[in-house]
Amino acid sequence: MVVAIAFVACGDDSDDEATATSTPAPSEPTATATAEATATTPAAEAPTTNITEGCVESYDSEIDYFPDKITVEEATDFEIQYENNYKVLTVRTDLKFEGMAPQVVVMVQCGTPAPELTGDLADATLIEVPATTFGLNRNDDLASAVALGLTDNLVTHGFPSVFPEDIDARIEAGEIVPNGAAFGAQNMDFEAVAAQDPDVMLLFLSSEAALAGVEQLAELGIPTVPTLTSGATTVLGRAEWAKVIALPFNQEVRANEVLGNVLDDYRELAAQASAQADQPTVIFAQCGTNGECTVARNGWQAEMLEDAGLVNVIADPTAPLGLERWSIEQVFEAGAEADWLVSFSWPGEKYTGPLMPSFRAFQENQIISNDAEGVSVRDGVYEYFYSGALRPDVLLQDIVAQVYPELVPDHTLTYMGISPFPGQ
Repeated sequence: MVVAIAFVACGDDSDDEATATSTPAPSEPTATATAEATATTPAAEAPTTNITEGCVESYDSEIDYFPDKITVEEATDFEIQYENNYKVLTVRTDLKFEGMAPQVVVMVQCGTPAPELTGDLADATLIEVPATTFGLNRNDDLASAVALGLTDNLVTHGFPSVFPEDIDARIEAGEIVPNGAAFGAQNMDFEAVAAQDPDVMLLFLSSEAALAGVEQLAELGIPTVPTLTSGATTVLGRAEWAKVIALPFNQEVRANEVLGNVLDDYRELAAQASAQADQPTVIFAQCGTNGECTVARNGWQAEMLEDAGLVNVIADPTAPLGLERWSIEQVFEAGAEADWLVSFSWPGEKYTGPLMPSFRAFQENQIISNDAEGVSVRDGVYEYFYSGALRPDVLLQDIVAQVYPELVPDHTLTYMGISPFPGQ
């Protein structure tokens, strides 16, 4: 908003007449005066790349302050809209949690005016960018932050022990404070976070209850960017959440570099694998020691199986997106004859009960899991649970290497492989 101020001199009519006849005409400004005025009021210049440090010194509403932009290719659970001096992130929490409104974050370039938060922007979270210090609560979002080169300014994290080692060392030194919210913002140590006072929190929403954590952080003056990385609905959409992590820091260029050929490499291998003749059958079943399982009829896990050239025996595109709970008996009834079984598990928490030896996949040693020999694991955390979402291309290679090894010759496992079970 531009405010005009008029200075008016008041007096009687004779004074006005005298002033009119005696005041000399203004002289032309000298070159020196013009140069001094220019030096004190710099002209606004359009940036050639996004500003990643500091603020705009001279604002012009006609300038695009985000020349580097992100395009969403695959993700369905977030949207990004750019204006000249602010960008709008909409996290589609309504697609994941019934009854929850989408979460809107307005990111305003520092040194420029914020838009009015009305209409579609009503109740939005307002953040000045580029942010510097930040916190998060999930390892997969940490993997994106590490890849983006942001973690020098990380001040709080959900896990007490994580990848990579330099982050562990900084946690042990007290430079990064654990916040206890690895599995949900509702469990956060808000006092610990408030003491660190991050510019922004990148907060994974594991449930509707986690939204209370977002609200409590707002009361502390700490704005939140919600994420759904682990719960994203498409396999490539999970990787694209790295673009969301980049937004508060104006690191769009770096985000595009990090993803690089990841999406295209995945698509290329998926086209080759899904074109294979005589495709074997598979069931995705993540079963715990108590015999309770989660299965994939629809969602990114089911999509990945199809992209690996496998026929999911329980596939149902009309089923709810994401994992569903089944008993081990239901899994056995549906998938006992499947050629392959794919699973994710934590150490010592997978089902090894009496039904397991009756699965064909068990008998033929064709169970693919993240606890295979040679897969990276440290301090009880498998590499899959750290960077698996960010690198779907490598995850797909690991699966295809077991089913169609000729498509990925000389492949070295990273996340998944043949998982040994007791009795095999």
